[in-house]
Amino acid sequence: MAGTLIRPPVKTLRFVVYHRVLHPELFAIVANRQVMGPGYTLGIRLIPSGHSLSWRLEDACLEEVLGETHMELPETGRLIHKNVEGERTCCFDLTPLWRYHCCVQREQLPPEQFVHLHEELVAEGISRGLLFHYQPRHRLSLAPLSLIRSQPVRRGLSLSCFHTFPEEWTIVKTQSLLEWKRDEPPGRVCC
Repeated sequence: MAGTLIRPPVKTLRFVVYHRVLHPELFAIVANRQVMGPGYTLGIRLIPSGHSLSWRLEDACLEEVLGETHMELPETGRLIHKNVEGERTCCFDLTPLWRYHCCVQREQLPPEQFVHLHEELVAEGISRGLLFHYQPRHRLSLAPLSLIRSQPVRRGLSLSCFHTFPEEWTIVKTQSLLEWKRDEPPGRVCC
């Protein structure tokens, strides 16, 4: 299992969104959490390469995966399939009631800036969010980390995900928003 916790290179990442929920057995889950809100349930899973977010709504499902290109993921229900390069955004109506927005950004920083940002993420992750430290490739290296913060917004839920790659001085950030398109909140989802 220790080998699966080492962070893969950034060039092997892809961002995939499905119009369905994928089975958790497809992933090597290192940390997870569930969030419930009006009209939705969200499963947050950290995996060695990034994350898997499973949204369950009253009338639809959505899965967002930041994973490696060699992961065996199904093609059925796939809406977005992109390599992680630069910055990419998307927005679409999931149902007549729900809209999904996402932004994926890959940024390489100078070493000093990277270390400073890494330390800020560690401090923030200790007080809020889902934080996981991976094994560094070398004993004295910075440990890669993943941090996911969820924040309720007026008509939905916003998620900020940060994944660091110290050997490449790179951070991959995703921002996802599931937004209720009407002024009144939907009914509550029960599991």
